[in-house]
Amino acid sequence: MGIHIARSVTRYGWSVVAFLFLVVSAGHPARAQQAFYTFTSGPTGDGFVWDFDQPPFGLNDLPDGETFFAPTDNGDVINIENFSGNVTFFDTQYQAAGNSTHIDAEAWWGNPLTGGNEVSISFSNTTNGFADTIQFDFAWALAGQNADPFLEITFFDPDGGEAYESYDLDDIFPAGGAFGGFDGAAGTIDIDASLLLDDLGEPLSGIESMMIDVSPVATLGGTGEFAIDNLSINAGGGGVPGSNVFPSVNGGTDISGAIISRNQLVGTGMVRINQEITNNGTDSTTYSTSLAPGGNLADPGQVNGAPIDSGQSMLTPVIATLDSNLPSGTYASDLVVTNNLNPADPDNQVTREVRLHDPVVLTVNNSTPLGGGDQVTITNANVEPHAGALRAADEISSIQVIGPFTLSEFTGLTTGFLGNEFVTASSTATANISFQSNGLLSGIHQGTITVEHQHVSDTGFYLAGATPQTSIVWNLQHTLTDMLAGTAPIAADESFANLPGVNNPTTAIALIDGVSSSSQDVSLQITGAPPSGNQTVASVATSTVDLSFDSPGDLYVLQFTYTDANLPADLDESDLQLLYFDPVPGDWTLAIRGNSDGGAGGAMFAGGYADYLDTLGGGVLDTSDLSAYGVDTANNHAWAVLDHASQFTVGQFFFTADFNRDGTVGSLDLAQWKNDAGQSAGSDADFDGDSDGNDFLAWQRQLGSQVTTVAAQMAIPEPASWVLLLLAGLLAPKTCPASETSIVNRRDL
Repeated sequence: MGIHIARSVTRYGWSVVAFLFLVVSAGHPARAQQAFYTFTSGPTGDGFVWDFDQPPFGLNDLPDGETFFAPTDNGDVINIENFSGNVTFFDTQYQAAGNSTHIDAEAWWGNPLTGGNEVSISFSNTTNGFADTIQFDFAWALAGQNADPFLEITFFDPDGGEAYESYDLDDIFPAGGAFGGFDGAAGTIDIDASLLLDDLGEPLSGIESMMIDVSPVATLGGTGEFAIDNLSINAGGGGVPGSNVFPSVNGGTDISGAIISRNQLVGTGMVRINQEITNNGTDSTTYSTSLAPGGNLADPGQVNGAPIDSGQSMLTPVIATLDSNLPSGTYASDLVVTNNLNPADPDNQVTREVRLHDPVVLTVNNSTPLGGGDQVTITNANVEPHAGALRAADEISSIQVIGPFTLSEFTGLTTGFLGNEFVTASSTATANISFQSNGLLSGIHQGTITVEHQHVSDTGFYLAGATPQTSIVWNLQHTLTDMLAGTAPIAADESFANLPGVNNPTTAIALIDGVSSSSQDVSLQITGAPPSGNQTVASVATSTVDLSFDSPGDLYVLQFTYTDANLPADLDESDLQLLYFDPVPGDWTLAIRGNSDGGAGGAMFAGGYADYLDTLGGGVLDTSDLSAYGVDTANNHAWAVLDHASQFTVGQFFFTADFNRDGTVGSLDLAQWKNDAGQSAGSDADFDGDSDGNDFLAWQRQLGSQVTTVAAQMAIPEPASWVLLLLAGLLAPKTCPASETSIVNRRDL
C-alpha cells in the first residue's frame, strides 16, 4: 500500500489516541522468528486456540487491556495486546469487514470504544529480536460516515528511534446496512523497516513495536469496526505464492500501468529517474528493467538480474535521464519490469514522464500606488510559441493587507488538486481594493498589500528547480475628503456599524456597534465650536457632532477619533471622555449621564471598544454594557455605550469658578482669585478677559460645586485628591489659565 503521509511522533504522545501496538522484540540483535497468523484456531488454522482465558474454551476473545501470547514456529511467542476499550474477537462474527476483498474466514476484529486513556491494540514478540518486514490485511467501517481511506501507524526500533507513517486503504467497499449504507476502507499493509525514517531522517534499525491508530472508528457505543487478517512477520507467509515483481511507490504500492510524472523547470540540471521495485510474493527472485521503444527519455543503462527477496521493495539505479535544457514540454518513456525466475509472472510496465516547464513570467500593476476602488492584477505570460510548450504557474501562498484597506478574493485563479490556488499561463488574477473610511480623519491614508508566492507546475504540483520568490508588494494611498454631514437609512435589526461616519482633519465620528430596533434614518453632522455652559466649561479635543435618530432609545456605541496635535495643553489624554450638551440646564456633562440609567453603569476601560467587548463586555453588546466608556490612547479613540441622541464632543469639563481646575469650587479657588484680581485673567469665570468682582460673584454662586463620579456622586476633598479622582473614574482637568480652557477662546475644531 502507498504511504499517505510520513512524520515522526513522540513515543509517549498517544495517551488519548487509539492504536494497534505490535511489539516484535524485547531484545536484539537476534531477528524475530518468522510467523504467519490467519487468526484461525486449531490444527487446520494456526495450530493453537485463539482464546485469552480458556476455559471457557471456544469463546476466542481478548478483553480490553489483556495480552494474548501467540506461539511462533520455534516455540517463542508474539504478544498481542488489546487496548481498544472493548473486547476483541478471533472469529467470523464481524459485520462490515467481510464485505471487503481483504478479510475472510476468521480474523481479529473489534468495535473500539472511546473514553479510556487510550484505545489501542498491541502484540509483541518477547524474545527473538525485531522484525524487518511486516504485512497484514486491514479493513474498517463506521456507521454514519465513510471510513478514512488511510491507516496511521507509529513504529519504534530497539535503539529508541521512532517513525510515523500513514498507509493508503484503496479498497473502498459498501459496509452494509448496519453501517447506514456508508463505505468502508480496506487494504494490504506492507511494511519494510528499511524505508522507515525517524525524526532525524535516519532509517529505523528494525521494528520493535508498531502502533496502529483505530480511533477513527472508535465510538461511545455506536457502530464502528476494524478487522486484521493474515499477519505476516519477516515474510513468514501470507504473500502471493511464488514471486511477483512490479514497479511500485511508497514501499509496495503497485503502479503498473500508471503514469508517474516529474515536474521540472527548464534549465535546472539533468533529470535522473530511478524506480522502486517490489516483490510481494513468498519466494525470492531476480528482476530486470528496460525502456520500451518509442519513448524520448535517455537510457543510461538498465538493471539486469538484480536479486530481490520475498516481501522486499528496493530502488533501482538511474534507469532514465533527460537534459532539462531541452524546450519545455512533456517527455516520457515506458519502463518494463521483468521477473527473471518466474515466467508465469507477466512483465509489468509503468510510464515515466518528465514535464519541463518554462519559468513563470509575471506582470503586476504595482508601479504606482493604488487606492480604494482600484484593482490589483497578476498576469502570467503566455506559453512559448512551440508545440507542447508548458509554462509554470504562480501559486499565491499568503496575502497580507496593512492599513485601512480590504482586498476581495482573487478571481482568475485556478484551484488545483491539492486545494492550492495559482495563476496559470496566459491568465490574469484580479482582486478589488476597498478603503475603510469609518473612524478615519480626513487626509492621506497609506498602506500595503503583500502577496507571498511560489512557482509550481502548470497543474499546481511541486516543481523541481523552482527557487524562492520575492514578495509582490503594492503600495496603497487614498485621500479621504471631508464628510461633514450625512443621513442614512437603516433597516430593522441592522447594525449601526453599517452607517457611514463623518470626518474632518481633526475629528472622525462613527457608530461602531448596536442594532436598530426599527427602520429609521440616522443623521450625523459635524458642527462648529461647541456651546459654552452656564456653570461649566468643556476643555475639548475634537469637533462636536449632532447625532439624531428617528427612533431614539436603542443601545449603540459612539466612537470619536482625535489627533494628538489637537489636544489642549491642559488636558491629559488618558482622561478623555465623551461629553454631551444638556440643553435643559444649558451645560456640558458626561455623555453617559444622558443614558436611561443616568450613567449608573459607568465604568472606565483603558483601551479600545473591541478590547472591552472581548474581555469585560462578554463578546456581545447588551444592556449590561450601558454607560461603559473608554479611551484608546494608542489609536486615538474615545468611545461610550449610549442610548440617547444629543450634541457630543470629547474632552473634559469643569466649573467656570474652579480656577485651579482641581474639580471643586472652594477655598483654593478664592485664594487664586485674590492673587489674580486686577492683575490677570487667571480667575476669569465670565470670560470677559479679566479677574474682577463679577468673577468673585460667580465663585460665590458655585462654591461647593464639584465634578463627581457618575455612580456614587462622591465628593472630592481639597486640596490633594487628584490620584483618587482618577481612580474613581472622575474627570478633572489639569491646572491651566482660563484663557486656554475657556470654550469661547478655544480654537475651532
